[in-house]
Amino acid sequence: MTLRNPNLIVQFMGLYQLLMKLLSKGKNNIVQRNVINYFENNRNKYGFITFKQTHKAGKSFKEDIFTYIK
Repeated sequence: MTLRNPNLIVQFMGLYQLLMKLLSKGKNNIVQRNVINYFENNRNKYGFITFKQTHKAGKSFKEDIFTYIK
């Protein structure tokens, strides 16, 4: 259903949510940190993914570009 939605932003958000749920399986919480950690730990597989300093106020860490855009 997600990919059939004509709105690209809805597609992106839905796919990100799905990825976050899959990477959080078996863990206590469904959190963005699991996505960030996955891409950090698999940089050799996903060399096209860059990391940027978070824009969250009062925070200092790098996020993968998908999390940053989200």
